Amino acid sequence: MIKRNGQRIAAIAMAVALIGQNAQFTYALENLTETVTIESEATTTNEVSTEETTKVESETDKVEEESLSSTEEKAGTNKITILHTNDTHGRLKADNSVIGIDTVAAIKNNTENSILVDAGDTIHGLPFVTLSKGQDAVDLLNAAGYEYIVPGNHDFNYGYSRLVELFKNSVTLKSGENKLRLLASNIKKDGKSVFESNNIKEMEVNGKTVKVGFFGIATEETAYKTNPNNVKGIEFTSPIDAAKEQVAELEKQGADVIVALSHVGTDESSDPTAYDVINSVEGIDVYVDGHSHTTFENGEDVNGTLLVSTGEYLSNLGKVEIELNENNEVVNATASLITKEEALKVTQDAKVAAKIAEIDKAQGEVLSEVIGTNTIDLDGDRNSVRFGETNLGNLITDAMMDETGADLAITNGGGIRASIKAGDITKGDVVSVLPFGNFIVTKQLTGAQIKEVLEFGVRSYGESLGGFPHVAGIKFVVDPSRAVGDRIISLTINGEALDMNKTYTVATNDFMAAGGDDYPCFGDIPTLNEYSSLEESLANFIKTLGTVSYTKQGRILAGTMVDGAIKVEVEKEYLKDILSQAMKAGYTVNVSEEGKTVVKIYNDETKELVATLEVKDATVEEVNALVDEINKEIEDETTTPGDENTGSDDENQGGNTSDNEDNTNQGSNNEDNSNNSNTTKPSNPQTGDAGILGFAGLGVAAIAGVFLNNRRFKK
Repeated sequence: MIKRNGQRIAAIAMAVALIGQNAQFTYALENLTETVTIESEATTTNEVSTEETTKVESETDKVEEESLSSTEEKAGTNKITILHTNDTHGRLKADNSVIGIDTVAAIKNNTENSILVDAGDTIHGLPFVTLSKGQDAVDLLNAAGYEYIVPGNHDFNYGYSRLVELFKNSVTLKSGENKLRLLASNIKKDGKSVFESNNIKEMEVNGKTVKVGFFGIATEETAYKTNPNNVKGIEFTSPIDAAKEQVAELEKQGADVIVALSHVGTDESSDPTAYDVINSVEGIDVYVDGHSHTTFENGEDVNGTLLVSTGEYLSNLGKVEIELNENNEVVNATASLITKEEALKVTQDAKVAAKIAEIDKAQGEVLSEVIGTNTIDLDGDRNSVRFGETNLGNLITDAMMDETGADLAITNGGGIRASIKAGDITKGDVVSVLPFGNFIVTKQLTGAQIKEVLEFGVRSYGESLGGFPHVAGIKFVVDPSRAVGDRIISLTINGEALDMNKTYTVATNDFMAAGGDDYPCFGDIPTLNEYSSLEESLANFIKTLGTVSYTKQGRILAGTMVDGAIKVEVEKEYLKDILSQAMKAGYTVNVSEEGKTVVKIYNDETKELVATLEVKDATVEEVNALVDEINKEIEDETTTPGDENTGSDDENQGGNTSDNEDNTNQGSNNEDNSNNSNTTKPSNPQTGDAGILGFAGLGVAAIAGVFLNNRRFKK
C-alpha cells in the first residue's frame, strides 16, 4: 500500500493557523499531490501581519511548485516507472490501432529506471504468434525488454506443456537478469507451483538500491476458458489466498514496492475479481490487471492500491510512476496511458523492428505449407458471405462444431475475408480467410434465444450485412416478406423443430460472444468454454479431411408457407441430396416447367403436397436426369443386400444417420455424440445434408431423417 507522508500536510496546517478565523482555506489531496488555495476577505477587521502573510505565501508557493513538478524527475527523489500491457492477443505488429512492440521497446529504452511487464493473454491470438505456437511472441517480448509476465487463460491455448517449454529458461534466470520471467503463484501441479511465484528486481536509483517485488496470479477461470485438455492435471487455486502469501513473502524479503501482475479482471461475472483481491489483501502498491480488457485512463485507487489496466490489443501502453522518499517508502503513484496517437511520435527500436521483419520472412515459408486439397472453389467473397450461405461458411462452422462438440455453431460473415481457390490449400490461405485471431467460445442458449439471434442476423436478408449468420447443426427458412423479428418460418435441428424452451450449447466466435455486430443475447450469457482460434480450428479440420469438396447445403433458404406446404428456392449443387432423401423415404417427386423449373414433393400415401422447390439454376431436363439417377441408385441398393448407405455419395454417414435416429444429437451437452470426430475420421459432405422435408409445416415429423444434419465420415 502507498505509505502516506504527512510532513507537508502538517506544515500547511500550521500556515493556515496563522491566517485567522476569517480566512477561507481549501486543499485537496489526490494522488498525494497537495493544492492549497488561500483567500482573505477584503472586509475583515483583523488584518494578517505582513510577516505572517509572507510566510503563508511562501509555503503556498512551495506546495504549488511541488504540484506542478510532481510528474517530473526531481533531484534527490527516488522514482521508478512501470510500463505495462495486457490482453494483446498476439497483436504485436503495428497497424492503425496497434502501437507495435518495436515502439514499446523504444519507449522502454528511453524511460529511465523503468520496468516493462505484461498481464497475460499475449502469446496467442493472431496468426503472427500462433504459427510458431508462441515462440515468436516470446522472442519479441524478450527483445523488447519485458521482464515479467503472468499467464492468461489464452496463453494456455497451446497446452500446458507448451507454455512450460516456452518459458523453460525463466526459472533458471540468475537474480538481476533483465530477461522475461513468467510469474504465477496460484498454478499448481501435484500440489507444487508450476511456475516461479515471485521475484524481486533490484534497481539503483539516485545512488540508492530500490527493491521492487513482483508476483503473479492467474484467473481460476482458466480451467474452463481454454480447452480443458490444455490444463489437464493443473489446479488453479484462490488468487486471494495466493496474493496474501506472496505479499507476506515479498515483505519478508525486504521489498520496498510490491506489484501484483494479475490476469483476473474486473468483470462482475468473474469470481473473484481484481477488486476482491485488492480489498482482501493489504500491502499491494500497484495492481496490474488483465483478462477483462478494462481501460483505466488514470488508474483507480482501490483501498490504497493503484489498479491499472490498458484495455486491449496494444492500443495503449500503460505507465505507472512511483515516487519514494529517502526511506524507500512509496509516497506517490500516478497512472497514465500512452495512446497510439502519442506513440506515433516515437521512432521504433531498430533491433526489434528487424526481429519482426525476420519473423515475417520466416513465416512466409510456414504459410506456404500445404494442409489439404480443395476440389472446388470455397466462396468467401464479400458479396457472398454477407448475403447468404456459402460453402466456406459451412466448412468453418463445421470445424467449430468438430472442435467443441456443440449442438450448433454460428459465425458472422463479416469475419470471412477471402476465398480459397480449387487446388492445394495452404496455411496462408486459411489465415487470409480468418485474419483476426478470433477464438471459439461456447455458451448455452435456449431455443428462443437462438431464434432471436438468428432473426437479428437475417433482419436485412437480401442486403449486405457483416453480421449475416453462417451456421452448422441447424437449418432455417427465411421469409423476407415478413416483419423483421418474425421472418424465420422454419427452424430445425436434427430434422425436428428447435425446442424454444430447451437449452442448447452454441459455438460462436469471441467477437459475437461479446455482443459484436450488436447481436442480442450472447453478451449477457456466461461463457461455457473457450477453444482455439478460428484459423487454427479450420486448418486442423482441413488437415483431418484431407480433400475438401464442400458445397452449399441448403442450411439457410428463402421461402414462404403456402397452404400448409413450404415453398423454397434451391440450387442444383445440393438438390440431389434433397431429392435422394425424399425419394428413398417413399415420397413422390414431380418435375415441371412453370416459367422456372419446379419440383413438387408429395406424400405418396395421402397425396398431400409437402414441399415445392423452385430450382434457380437447373433445367427440367437436368432435374429429370437427377431423378433417373436416384431411381437407379435405389434399384441398385435393393439388389445389393447389406448396403446401408443412404446418402448421395459413396461415404458412410457417421454420427447422425437417417437410418439410425438413435445416433442423432437431440439436445445440448450430449456427451455420447459430441466426440464422434475423435473416434471416426470425418470427411466433408460432398453435396451436403440439405433435406427439405424436415422443415416445420410439412406435416410429417419423422421421415427417415430426411432433414437430419448429417455429417459425412470416411469408413
